Amino acid sequence: KISFFSIALEEITEPMILLLLLVGILYSIWGGFKDAITIFVVIILLVLAEVWNEYRAKKSIAALAKLTAPEARVVRDGQITTMRAENVVPGDVLVLTPGTRIAADARLYTSFSLQVDES
Repeated sequence: KISFFSIALEEITEPMILLLLLVGILYSIWGGFKDAITIFVVIILLVLAEVWNEYRAKKSIAALAKLTAPEARVVRDGQITTMRAENVVPGDVLVLTPGTRIAADARLYTSFSLQVDES
């Protein structure tokens, strides 16, 4: 699962952010308080922007992975059922149509003008 806080922690530990934090701390120690506040505000804005972009990207990738998860149409108990390819078990009869990716090793019972692209 994608966690907003784990991404934030990952971004905060980036070397550039750590360097900016160190500079902000040094500025606040040596009296440049306004400069230190400015640096900390910039750090917060940078981290928030990076976390937001990373979070959206990971959510999009997860959604795409879910859409492209291989599925198989099988005959179980006399009915054609669509299921995730990882749930196909020995004894299931795969129902293939043109363009279907074969979800498992299988024996071919019958076919009409079969063509296979093994790439």
